[in-house]
Amino acid sequence: MRAAARGLLLLLALLATPVVAQRRDPASPLLPPSHWALAALGRLDALGLAGGGYDPGAGSVTRAEAARRLEAAATLAQDRPEVERLVAGYRLRLAEESGSLHAGAARLEGGFAGDRGALLTGYDRDELHVAPAARGGESAPYLAGTVEARLTPRLAVALSPRVAGDSLRLESGYLAAAGGGWRGWAGRRRVGFGAAADGSLVLGSEVAFDGVGIARDSTRLPGPLGALGPFRFEAFGSRLHAAGAVDDPWFLALRLWARPHPRLWIAGTRAAAIGGRGNTPVRWTDSPALLVGLASGVHGETENQVASLEARWRPPMGALPLVVYGEWAVDDFGWAFVHVPGVTTGVELPALPSLPAVSLGVERTGFAAHCCGYPLWYRHSALPWIDRRVPLGHPLGGNGTEWLAHAGAELLDARLRLDGRAFLRERGPDNLFAPARRGRSRGGAFSAEWSVGPRLEAFGSAEVEDGRGWRASTVRAGVRVRY
Repeated sequence: MRAAARGLLLLLALLATPVVAQRRDPASPLLPPSHWALAALGRLDALGLAGGGYDPGAGSVTRAEAARRLEAAATLAQDRPEVERLVAGYRLRLAEESGSLHAGAARLEGGFAGDRGALLTGYDRDELHVAPAARGGESAPYLAGTVEARLTPRLAVALSPRVAGDSLRLESGYLAAAGGGWRGWAGRRRVGFGAAADGSLVLGSEVAFDGVGIARDSTRLPGPLGALGPFRFEAFGSRLHAAGAVDDPWFLALRLWARPHPRLWIAGTRAAAIGGRGNTPVRWTDSPALLVGLASGVHGETENQVASLEARWRPPMGALPLVVYGEWAVDDFGWAFVHVPGVTTGVELPALPSLPAVSLGVERTGFAAHCCGYPLWYRHSALPWIDRRVPLGHPLGGNGTEWLAHAGAELLDARLRLDGRAFLRERGPDNLFAPARRGRSRGGAFSAEWSVGPRLEAFGSAEVEDGRGWRASTVRAGVRVRY
């Protein structure tokens, strides 16, 4: 592990060399993965309005960066009246909820959360291959709060406790720092990488990590590497609670992003679960193998690595703002990229020419079945791609396919946000939720957020999935009050 640490330090030293950088942001709280502003910035990026250095698949976007990006988008949209009003609505809504950087902001949320039929994956601490089990979700009123404050120009803090029934838990709580073009965080928060509509093949956002992260602001690398255009880097380290029969394995994740052309961006994401109690001990001689993606241990059991390449392109289509994208992923390395890949492809219209407030998209995700001596997707040796039986990757759960159609609308100057989805899934025998969820299922989801005024917001969502002999559903509804 020492060699791995030295390799990471070497990369950080390279990134710390003199570069041409954009304007730097002060320390600021990070936006949670489900925040509406991230979806808004992703939509503006698809329209070419988010600025050249924005990564819509980043895991750590601050409120300060979001505000700056929206400010830049307002300038870029001045000659595009069909979206100018939408951008102005985004700016006003974010300013209302962010409060003062110095005084901070607080929000109180109350509502009802109901889950029926949700499953944990088919893994257990004591036995690797067991049937999926009921998640035991909430079906009760809850109360949650968030407090954010900027302590100094380089340090901010955020806390989000939640009370449901007789339980109290900390949803997130961390310190965020900024300085010299770098940003970092330490504490608990949800992190997800990738810009696909239904989540990354490597790292979704369902798990809250207790760890430390670091990111480089948008920058240009020196010398010939400057041809990559704006460049971003992000990494974090944590410990999982339990992956299969292994307790407390280390978890490391890294994302590199570049925009070599104004209409094209590319990214690479890699994450690894390593060691843990109940696993073969990790030796220092394993470090070089871990760095280049080779198996270690007697049967490759000391680690599990998932990696992907991602790209998004805006073809020049005149008044039609079309976007095509894809992610090609692998669980384990070698020729698994060719023989047993996971692939997401999609096409998106971020704004209809006659209805700029409306967006549409279609996405397909598929995970190959086990073959050729390669491990099962998300079920690699002693370290399945889960934490406490919750998937770390795509919600499909591995082996199978998903077709997803989605539509959104930003109405009333972006104060009313509507999102609708319909999907068709086919889970194979190697899926994390098989055999209970094996076979075909269909479902849909709808959500709405209405910013009633500067201090009040109402929200609601519902999702249902039907398979042969089973149904899973979730419902959320409530209000948020800002102070």
